Amino acid sequence: MSSVSEVYGSDYLQRCGMERIDYLISAIANNVAHREFSLHFDYGTLIWSENHILPNFIRQICQRITNLNPKLEVKHLNLSRLEDRRSIPFYIENTPVEYFSITDKQFNRRYLFYLTPAVMGVY
Repeated sequence: MSSVSEVYGSDYLQRCGMERIDYLISAIANNVAHREFSLHFDYGTLIWSENHILPNFIRQICQRITNLNPKLEVKHLNLSRLEDRRSIPFYIENTPVEYFSITDKQFNRRYLFYLTPAVMGVY
């Protein structure tokens, strides 16, 4: 009987992991670009390292949202900056979380949304 690496190639598991990450980033970006901020996912931990999303995935999320909807200006909130901390109405505790700010130039609105390993939500 053939092994998985013989049938699909030696880098099959790595490709599967990257495809899942790409799907997750696309799902997040598509929902945000269409102003849908509620999303649950099962394998969100793939883009996380300890308590933070890896920086290259943060960049990819922001770029894809902007590419899908150029009228949305996306900014990752850095909680080490006082100005960014003050813009968040309340903090989610006891779980890893990343916060983002979106300025909607079409409707003159501002959204704050957050990502955890299992859910995306909005304030």
